[in-house]
Amino acid sequence: MKRNLGILALICVLALFSSCNSTNKTDKIKNLADSTVKVDYLVVANNVLKSVKEKDFTAFVEFIHPTEGVRFSVSAQVDVKSDKTLTKEQILDLNKSKKKTKWGIHEAIGDPINLNISDYFAQYFYDVDYLKLAKTQLNTSTINPTSPSNIKEIYPNLEFVEFYYPGDGNKNSGLDWTNLTLVFKNEGDKTYLVGVIHSEWTP
Repeated sequence: MKRNLGILALICVLALFSSCNSTNKTDKIKNLADSTVKVDYLVVANNVLKSVKEKDFTAFVEFIHPTEGVRFSVSAQVDVKSDKTLTKEQILDLNKSKKKTKWGIHEAIGDPINLNISDYFAQYFYDVDYLKLAKTQLNTSTINPTSPSNIKEIYPNLEFVEFYYPGDGNKNSGLDWTNLTLVFKNEGDKTYLVGVIHSEWTP
């Protein structure tokens, strides 16, 4: 009798352990934006850039907000009227067709920026190797007098990661700096990319 009770107790303990272990695995695979888990935005931002660096548009669009899409800004001064906002489907279509589209207005000369998506990403998204060369910070913008940021006015209460490349100190008198900022929005148990802001020195 005692032996049977011991076996029954052991079975209960194993069942309880299995249940807890299963719960832990489920929790781990939830998106880091779950209200009970602190999101590591630097990790998310790095994963976004990895997909762009590898020109993997299929992976990249999985980060994009399903209804709001993502806004691409060619200046630290985000312009909701002229900046381009695209859904994941539109991005995949543009990558497939190689069609040129208007992304915004060139800050220095005022001309429209008409490029296909591959050329735009090469010039205004991953124009330097931010994953290797940039200084990274969360919810803080590097102050550049020639290109002040309005990110907190346009994206209030949202999280953002800045990748700042100070430039090659031996070239262009330090005027070759670039700044890339990724803006994220938490919704439910997901973290989505809603803004991509690129800025550089302009005369």
